[in-house]
Amino acid sequence: RDFSVATSVGYTDAYYTSVLPQAIVAPNLHQAGTAVGVSLPKTPKWKFNVSPRYEISLGAAGSLVLLADYTHTSSQWNDTERTLTLLRPATDLLNASATYKAMNGVWELTAGGTNITSERFLTSGGTQQNGAGIIFGTPNRPAEWYLRFGVKF
Repeated sequence: RDFSVATSVGYTDAYYTSVLPQAIVAPNLHQAGTAVGVSLPKTPKWKFNVSPRYEISLGAAGSLVLLADYTHTSSQWNDTERTLTLLRPATDLLNASATYKAMNGVWELTAGGTNITSERFLTSGGTQQNGAGIIFGTPNRPAEWYLRFGVKF
């Protein structure tokens, strides 16, 4: 009763079915190109998540909730031209928290972290003046830790 697991699996088969002639980008040294049949940006083929939760009763002292959240996402392109240096590799993100819940249910204290393994990758990007070699990207957030105090009233 005190242990539960939530999980999900997603599969996306997204690709261009048509591309305006002026938007086609031929494959080159820096880009895989844009054309009919190639995958869309920001659409990983697979995404998997598992999130176990365990609540431990502390009797009259309240309870302790332990929660983990793991998500695997397959590789994906960050831009429409499929710039090779902006290809986001498969990622594995891990979040976790521990929450103390007071017996009266009025308050709780949570300590946790997101991206606790400090997985690093680009979340977006693009090219400007490809001939000049200007390629830009935005990195994901690093590991972050938090402490939260909540009161119900």
